[in-house]
Amino acid sequence: MGGKQISQLLISLLLACMSSSGVHAATFKGNPSSNCAISLVGEIVRGDFEKFKLLAVNKKLNNGIEGSEVENTYDEALCLNSVGGSYIEGRLIANFVHKYAIATRILKSSECYSACALIFMAGRVHGAEIDAPAKFLSANGKLGFHAPYFTLDDNATFSGKEVKAFTGLQNVLVADLISFGSFSSVFDFRPSISASLFAEIYRSKPNELSFVDTIDKAARWGIDLEDIKIKLTLTKSQEIQLCLNFQAWSRDESAIDAVKTRDIDFYMSQPDNAVRYSDKVFHVIDTGGMEVKNCQIEIQSEASLSQKICLKDDFSGRHLGDCENGLAYQVPSYYALPANSPLSKLAEF
Repeated sequence: MGGKQISQLLISLLLACMSSSGVHAATFKGNPSSNCAISLVGEIVRGDFEKFKLLAVNKKLNNGIEGSEVENTYDEALCLNSVGGSYIEGRLIANFVHKYAIATRILKSSECYSACALIFMAGRVHGAEIDAPAKFLSANGKLGFHAPYFTLDDNATFSGKEVKAFTGLQNVLVADLISFGSFSSVFDFRPSISASLFAEIYRSKPNELSFVDTIDKAARWGIDLEDIKIKLTLTKSQEIQLCLNFQAWSRDESAIDAVKTRDIDFYMSQPDNAVRYSDKVFHVIDTGGMEVKNCQIEIQSEASLSQKICLKDDFSGRHLGDCENGLAYQVPSYYALPANSPLSKLAEF
């Protein structure tokens, strides 16, 4: 097989990678619901990027980011319902979504796998004083990852030269995805795709999916959950759970592995400690010992969908938020639940 034939084979394989068994191209619709600007439904195939781009431009979702401020809102999202398909088309759509700060959303009973999941993780909002992830998963939706792969004949044989070419192309794919996912806004402490998610993606076999099915995975990877209406007035144990969860997630660690029952019991036995900033009172969960390492969590008198928290960690120099000056992180109240809580159960609240 000559060099030209090898190049053609590599191109065809690249276009076919992450393909599924379906045969119908994705369909794109504008204004399908109040919180979707565009919906993508079906398998992603060659040519779908151009269809998506045309519709997005017609809806003016590409305005503003290069000049000053994007006008897209959280409700002008790309809503996804696809088992995946062409990695290349998915990658092109993802780049457009990220560049022009378009939110992504997986609605109730929708599914988003493989190349679709890559598009989902590109969701973003951008403005004069904000640049943050904007990817929303219904607790009743399904999100699953696996690595890009080549569709090959099981009986095919290849020369050493061809294997080297395959390996080089695979490395290009990996490097490109890591570069794309490494974007980190000055307004957020996480990259678009965390290192632990990359590990999860490349650990999965082509016929396997790694699902986002717990609070731990969603929160750790910067995915906002919808269709959950959990209001809490935090108990002391829930404050501790929130603190330890958030500390672990800020380090890109699994809180399921990092937070043990004995840790909750230990901090429960410590005396209460509080600070007042202006008219706000914060409980302090001290986890540092000899060095400053703590969480400050605002005390709320009524049940709320969200909680305000700041982290200080002199061990690593990581400080998230500044509660003293009114700059707390606002996180969903479900962050105070055990990290292994399944998303399917949260939807029942």
